[in-house]
Amino acid sequence: MAHENWRFRPWYRELKRWIAAGELGDLVLARMATFTSGLLPDASGRRPLLEREPYTQHEERLMIAEVLIHHLDVMRFLCGELRVVAARGARTVPDVVGETVAAIFLETASGAPVEVTGTMAAAGYPSRPPDHLEVIGSKASATFADSELRLHGANPRSQRYDSDVGYQASFDGVIAHFVDCLETGAPFETGPVDNLETLRLVEHAYWAAGLQRRAAIAGRGSPWTLEPIRRTSLIGQTSYALDTPALLVDLDVMEANIARIVATCRAHGVAWRPHSKAHKTPEIAQMQIAAGAIGVTCAKLGEAEVMAAAGIRDILIANQIVGPIKIGRLVRLAEHADPIVCVDSLENLIELDAAFRTRGQAVARGDRGQYRHESRGRRAGPAGGGARASDRRTPGSALRRRGGLGEPGHDHRRPCREGAHGPRRRRGAHGERPGVHGSRPPMSWS
Repeated sequence: MAHENWRFRPWYRELKRWIAAGELGDLVLARMATFTSGLLPDASGRRPLLEREPYTQHEERLMIAEVLIHHLDVMRFLCGELRVVAARGARTVPDVVGETVAAIFLETASGAPVEVTGTMAAAGYPSRPPDHLEVIGSKASATFADSELRLHGANPRSQRYDSDVGYQASFDGVIAHFVDCLETGAPFETGPVDNLETLRLVEHAYWAAGLQRRAAIAGRGSPWTLEPIRRTSLIGQTSYALDTPALLVDLDVMEANIARIVATCRAHGVAWRPHSKAHKTPEIAQMQIAAGAIGVTCAKLGEAEVMAAAGIRDILIANQIVGPIKIGRLVRLAEHADPIVCVDSLENLIELDAAFRTRGQAVARGDRGQYRHESRGRRAGPAGGGARASDRRTPGSALRRRGGLGEPGHDHRRPCREGAHGPRRRRGAHGERPGVHGSRPPMSWS
């Protein structure tokens, strides 16, 4: 069990009970902040945090890894599983190695925004202030400020806490929980798997903030750089100045290859949606589309989100999207792109349909067929127990069937016919030109 005691503070336990009882309704927004002047000189010229914990001056990861990690865990406890959307961090105290201010922007599985911010160099603030928390719900809202927990809405109430007593209660609570679980065999609330989810958010926050790790040479220097890598800073440098791995492109050769493939596809009446795993670069995908590709293929949802952010709308995700968090992201992706996803089970089909009907949107789907990720022996492809090849759009459904997708390269040598599990070279559901879709596309040699 991980000794993560912040969530055991009595005011957070009480708020969790309000949320679990449905008093706040659906989560709309949540934000948590901690501002302290602990790294700034007080009236005596001393810096309170360094007096209590002098090691923090030399910590290479400070605000997020040492402080906000607890706030991230509390927000997971209150709001459910989270995903980092963006983050920023900065070093504002010259003789302190790590970041002293950070802001992390997250979202829940339903897309509700969550914000966690903090600094230890806030002029005019106490050296050890209590946290500030706001949770906005569809029925009521809750706040924790100045050691008082308040419920705002039709049935308001409040409860004041003694901070020092509450801190000690959190230690007592986590130890009591540990002992109870040992005696009863119940799972630990903050077991290893749960704690890894909080650590995942910490790592994603550092990457999103641009605080990438670099190798320390001969033990000198910090292994963290607080300056985000700017692509424009590499322009004009020789290849020897580049770190690896690096994508180097001969533009003349690449443009000739793109033109040759487009011409070949047009000559055979086949639409081209190239797989981005060859380059993982939105600029190259845009060049392919400008030359005649109908869209882009991605291996995973995160890659599709990057392509959509670059303005690309027609995106095939050559994989299944399962689970409420990823399906929620897919629903939001469909607000500014036209994704096509793969299914291989009736259960996943129902899950996707329910999510998109709730939002009043539609998404296209392609069936995996027999070659990959079968589910309980039932295929959603033409020969399986799921959707039939003749299905296009079930009345009342938010999904449209667009065709099938096969995995192996030799699948491309199969005759193209109705019922084949490989690439389809036939007219689509809405009369679009036939296309070639494969999660492992055939080779194209220069």
